[in-house]
Amino acid sequence: MTANSGDRALGPRRRIGALSRLLFAFTLYALTMLTASAQDIAAEEAEPVTQRSEFQRLLDAHGIPLTLPPRGKAILVNIPAFELIALQDAAPVFRSRVIVGAPWHRTPRLETHVTSVRIRPTWRPTPSMVASGEYRDRIWPSGPTNPLGLAAVRFEPDLLIYLHDTNRRELFAEEMRALSHGCIRVQQWDDLVAWVLNMPLQTVHGLANGNKTLDLPADPIPVYLAYYLRFPDDTGTLIEHPDVYGLSQSNAIASSEIQLSQGHLSCAGLGPT
Repeated sequence: MTANSGDRALGPRRRIGALSRLLFAFTLYALTMLTASAQDIAAEEAEPVTQRSEFQRLLDAHGIPLTLPPRGKAILVNIPAFELIALQDAAPVFRSRVIVGAPWHRTPRLETHVTSVRIRPTWRPTPSMVASGEYRDRIWPSGPTNPLGLAAVRFEPDLLIYLHDTNRRELFAEEMRALSHGCIRVQQWDDLVAWVLNMPLQTVHGLANGNKTLDLPADPIPVYLAYYLRFPDDTGTLIEHPDVYGLSQSNAIASSEIQLSQGHLSCAGLGPT
């Protein structure tokens, strides 16, 4: 066999060897890229857990003991500030003036969640309201003269506390707005309902000014009814709020919370649909 014939015999082997090395290198590269992609995905999934919003960092810096959900919607009502804050990913979306319970009908401090929204609610006063002579025992029809206004955001079943509109909107101009029987009257009720239901504001207005009472299901948005005497305003400035319930003078549970556990606290019941 000549040298040329030997080279010709080895040629296919060399090509097979080169192809094998190339295939091995490509496989190694592919595995490396898949591993890197998996690590990137894991890092992205872990990021929301560890990353805190600017607003959450502000609360932490001021020592305010409130940890908001890092993802999704949440609602905070700060009772002594007479304010509701709608939050997305622990960042304020909008703020609204509210009216909270009077010192003798306190809004309770609790954590709950949204269950539904009633459009054009009817209303019936509680026995204590009737006994006080403030209201007659009757079902108030839906409409702008109803004490719950044109909409009520409802919480867990059997919890007769709502975020609602009102037929006394002029009271939002008052500085001291501890005036209700425990429920929270919301000045920007229509913005709140549109945000809770992911519904255009124009649609909310159309339903609210219609002629039907509707129960619309809602996502279980966390709700915090809280009591912070020191809390940042919309500019980030820490504001001191009046201790409307005198809770800083006592470590005891608020009487409203005791009443709530006994089923006595309510801003009255929703009437039939």
